[in-house]
Amino acid sequence: MGDVVALRQQVADLLQQQEQTLISLAALLDSETGSLKERLPAEMEKLAGDKLALSREVEVLGQRLTTLLGSQGLVANAENFKQFMQQLELSEAWQRSISLLTECQQHNAINGGIISATRANTDKILDILHGQTGSPRLYGASGKYDQTSGISPIAKA
Repeated sequence: MGDVVALRQQVADLLQQQEQTLISLAALLDSETGSLKERLPAEMEKLAGDKLALSREVEVLGQRLTTLLGSQGLVANAENFKQFMQQLELSEAWQRSISLLTECQQHNAINGGIISATRANTDKILDILHGQTGSPRLYGASGKYDQTSGISPIAKA
């Protein structure tokens, strides 16, 4: 019985650490969204490093939970985790961690979309400045399609 109590406490501690780390990660992702909207590159760089550190911490805590599951002779999969948490009466804490993790993943995907859109716009602007149209088929002076290389200078010296 003492082993079960000790195991429950270990798992509860890991889940609490994981939940706190995920809460920190969610707050950081909110800050990242603000930095992306305001286009603050120095802050975005710092946040990216912090995000990586928190993500690694979440991963390490997950590995430790997996190790504890394995120590009980169970294969690490969703169903076994669910049963394991139910046996230890920690289902609610585990579900909170799962919900926070899902929220962080979704928020990170949104931020990634913002970064991708910003990068695509920047690339288009650079292409225009370099005289690249991105499309080799353009209208010529006669109003008909003109087959060109897609590169035309925007000014001559």
